Amino acid sequence: MMKFPKFLILSLASLHCVSMWAGDDKAPKPFQNAVVFEGGGNKIAMFIGMYDAMVKAGHPPDVIIGTVSGSIAAAIIKAIPDPAERMKFVNSQKFQDFMRSIDTQGSWAVTHAWHVDSDNQKHKDEENGSEIPPVFGNTILNLTDHLPFPELHKAFTSDTPRVVMVASIPNHNVAAEELAKDYNVVSHRGDTFKEVFVTDPETAKYFQGFESPTHKLFPWSRVESETQTITNLDLADGARGSATDYFYYTPVLFNQLGGKSLGSGSIDLYAQGVAQHLANHTTINFDEEVNDHVLAAEKRAYGTDQTVDQRVAYDRLNRDGADWIDLSDANTVIGGKGFDLGWDGGVSVALNVPKNHATYVEYQNALYDYGYQRATEAFVSKTINGNTISLIRKVDDLDASRGLQAEIKKKKLQSQVADEPAE
Repeated sequence: MMKFPKFLILSLASLHCVSMWAGDDKAPKPFQNAVVFEGGGNKIAMFIGMYDAMVKAGHPPDVIIGTVSGSIAAAIIKAIPDPAERMKFVNSQKFQDFMRSIDTQGSWAVTHAWHVDSDNQKHKDEENGSEIPPVFGNTILNLTDHLPFPELHKAFTSDTPRVVMVASIPNHNVAAEELAKDYNVVSHRGDTFKEVFVTDPETAKYFQGFESPTHKLFPWSRVESETQTITNLDLADGARGSATDYFYYTPVLFNQLGGKSLGSGSIDLYAQGVAQHLANHTTINFDEEVNDHVLAAEKRAYGTDQTVDQRVAYDRLNRDGADWIDLSDANTVIGGKGFDLGWDGGVSVALNVPKNHATYVEYQNALYDYGYQRATEAFVSKTINGNTISLIRKVDDLDASRGLQAEIKKKKLQSQVADEPAE
């Protein structure tokens, strides 16, 4: 049988996706405005700042779509409606203690983490259909099974804003205990993981017959085409599942799911197809390129490529007239205040969360202010220049196609000309 190279298959799959999603775009949408909080790092306070600025600017989202850490931000926004109380919660000692508890202690921690990452880098490009790794048994960090915050253990409801959390579950063909045992579980294309949406019962109705955008883009991956909705988990448990990046955190087995686990929302990190399915208009942050370590882990688990996903998602959102909130220089501006994964004195692997509470609050407020300022900037630019894309500061081949880069450059030049005083 003739074997086609992946780049050709990807091109054909992308064309197929354009035609399929174009048809979806013409259908009536249940919501006017959606915002995507895509994870990748711990930007919880940053997302909350973005949301507050959108509301103040007169662009409140009807639905928040959260992936990975973005789901935790969505849970906090939904469960704690008052903006001041939300940041009081994020800045609290108990939330700091929770974030500091996410680590792997012991002299073996660094060696183990390097082993897992090296193993992922080595095997990330293996053909799907071969053995898959033990995504349950080979994790780096400890994370409590249930988020220890009663205020977040509230039901998903259909009042505004609605919340959809993207996550994944193992298919019925591959049980959790099999994934945990060893490297001898055989995965055929599309039979290992299912893309799922944790939400309220009313919103769940809009996903009937919805095909996985990830499967459309990566038909050879371990993600099957059928999707599923979950309506019997609360906000905290949905966020815990969506935030569970494979190889980093151990997935939780939920009795409500028949003993199956709920895993990472990185199965559809940018959730572009989900947003365009639900709403007429999308707001999303323009992020930095995907971290190499996370890229390897997701490639190995799902057989997908987040770099490709990012470029395709951003292209389609741009064609759809999305509003962009520029976070492309977050690491430069925020520096070490982003709670990224790091090595703690060579004896543990942990998030870089300060021990001093005042310093911790300073970091969280810096993240919030950055998100708030960038969202405010975007909607001011939309009013003055008619676009938000001209504000994007940092773009390259890793996070955007050549076409999108050219579009950003063009819009920047147009905005500069419009700002020049008339002679």
